[in-house]
Amino acid sequence: MHVPRGTVVVLFGAVVLATTSARAEGSDDAPTPEVKAPAIVQELSMGFGGAVLDPSALPLVFASGEAGGVAGATGLGAPFGGPALRALVTAGPAWESRVIRHHTRFTLGLQKTWALFRHGALDGEALATGSPLVGPPLPVGPRALSLWGLRLGLGGEATFGPVTPFVDLLGDVQFVSADVSVEGQAGTCRASDFSLSVRAGLRVRLDSSLSVGLAGEYGIAGPSRFGVTLLRGWVLPIS
Repeated sequence: MHVPRGTVVVLFGAVVLATTSARAEGSDDAPTPEVKAPAIVQELSMGFGGAVLDPSALPLVFASGEAGGVAGATGLGAPFGGPALRALVTAGPAWESRVIRHHTRFTLGLQKTWALFRHGALDGEALATGSPLVGPPLPVGPRALSLWGLRLGLGGEATFGPVTPFVDLLGDVQFVSADVSVEGQAGTCRASDFSLSVRAGLRVRLDSSLSVGLAGEYGIAGPSRFGVTLLRGWVLPIS
């Protein structure tokens, strides 16, 4: 039986239209197609960081203050030193920016921390070095210690559902300022140092763009001994 070409075209168009309409009506019940994860992800995070430092490892040098007039004060090498003072707790805000590509993490961060201690609790005596001192050791009382830390990290991670465990090797460039009292006279000591630590933790995705992470650190070089970081992150796909 011969069917006119125009009729074939009309029937074919009707079938295509019906199929398209059926797919549109059943789209609510159809499974959502899997969305491929972006190749590169940028994460911005902020939160709090805490650490236990060995202050005797900080290369503090007297910088300024009225205590400079005290004989031997400018030669003080470790106003926070001593066996009982090698576990100084510090805490403060932390910010990090991170690029993640193929499970590899590149981190750039900044931390501002302060030492947590009660005034008078660390007062003691310290020997002066670098200049002659006649008489007993100098009475020294640490009054405050603050640190700025520039953080660089390289690590890896793997995602299992909403949970992502990660490991980082972190290098911190630290800029330290310490206020001290030497024989009742105020002075300021400064130092710059480098710490190397290993960090491991978990990040939990709350939704498509927000996450919360908790990590612990172990110092392998420099004054840092132990640390912990709590961060909330904003994930920004960039490709």
